[in-house]
Amino acid sequence: MKRFLRGARHNRQIYAFALLGLLLILFPGQITNYASELIGGLMLLYGAFDLFMHHFYRTHHIHTGTSLLYLILGAVILFQTQQALVTIGITWGIISLREGAYEIDEILNGRKITIPQAIMLFLSFIFAAMLLFDPFHHFEFHVRLVGFEMIFDTLDFMWAERSRTKTEKAPSEEGADGDHKA
Repeated sequence: MKRFLRGARHNRQIYAFALLGLLLILFPGQITNYASELIGGLMLLYGAFDLFMHHFYRTHHIHTGTSLLYLILGAVILFQTQQALVTIGITWGIISLREGAYEIDEILNGRKITIPQAIMLFLSFIFAAMLLFDPFHHFEFHVRLVGFEMIFDTLDFMWAERSRTKTEKAPSEEGADGDHKA
């Protein structure tokens, strides 16, 4: 999710991300009921679209293996509706662990982390493990958690952007004629 926000260039995208988080918090049961169709269908379309783009536009940067993974996993989730929540939950847990591992690598390579970000990272490992141990029973809870995480990530991103623009717009220590102000 953080990678999506880093790529977001317009406030509308960021607000849509937060709005989706709010919907996940308010309607976790309804979203869980249609999870296999929503997630499986989107993964299937995403994988197929990337493969199509790679076939017709060789300059389009994709990873063919990852696209095939999304295509196959999307089809399994879409057509295996009886066990789809278990498959989604386990996949979700593994993806969450992988994203957490990337974050730890970035931190070890010098990226700064705030206390709230560290807490969220720690909790994401715990929640990912919960999904792996019992994906079906924790699914609705995790839908709601993702909503909170999306809103937290949006606020964190907006705070970082605000801080970045403030430092870029900070008044110069020099006067109009180039002399230092006293």
